[in-house]
Amino acid sequence: MKSFQEVLEKRVHSAKAVIFDFYTIEKATKAVLEDVFGKTGRRNVKVRKWNGSQLILSSNKSLWRSEIVLNQQALILSINKRLNSSVIEEIIIIQ
Repeated sequence: MKSFQEVLEKRVHSAKAVIFDFYTIEKATKAVLEDVFGKTGRRNVKVRKWNGSQLILSSNKSLWRSEIVLNQQALILSINKRLNSSVIEEIIIIQ
């Protein structure tokens, strides 16, 4: 019979992809939004949904939607760097 330690080590070494949940993605995104735009940006941009490689953000103000569009690639790189993985490939901004 294998020990718990052996089973755990085998599982960790055989895991090929890191599994992320919405909470982890949301937390990393909020931290990046605050780093890039400050507390005001974090308050005005909301994380709505995460569909695998697509992150859906929303804002009621057109100024913040424009800021997200203009800084989309930088945000993607920063979020992926914070997560140590290439999870986010696209950001979609909605009203």
